[in-house]
Amino acid sequence: MVDSLLALKMNQLHLLFKLTPTACSQPYSPSEIVSLDRYCSDRGITLVPAFDIEDTVTTGQVSSLTGVITATLTHFPSARYVHIGPRLTAVLADASTLENSYSPWSHLGLTQSTVLLVCANVFHNKRKHLAHLPPSAILVEYGFQVC
Repeated sequence: MVDSLLALKMNQLHLLFKLTPTACSQPYSPSEIVSLDRYCSDRGITLVPAFDIEDTVTTGQVSSLTGVITATLTHFPSARYVHIGPRLTAVLADASTLENSYSPWSHLGLTQSTVLLVCANVFHNKRKHLAHLPPSAILVEYGFQVC
């Protein structure tokens, strides 16, 4: 698949992980992720870990989620980007505005050079939440279809 993406001039491969407050669904072992990361890198493709959650996860479970993300990111030694999906973006954005001054964005285990990709759609009606995003965040507009 990586070679097919390369032939199509793709330069990023987003590897999606579904999170629960206690675990991360990993389709590959840690050593397979490191091998895949190296294989992509050798071909000029950036492997991007992407995280999202199910609808049942709440704002009260944010600290557990950030711990799971931090643990999973240890398997991505050269991650320059981390993608946070729409549901997880919404939960983290809501948690960042609570009065306890807890910033879930700073607890994701990201280096200062890591670019955080977050769902822009979440902020359409929550513009005040934008002030809580880290400076390295990039908003990604999702093209959801209306059913």
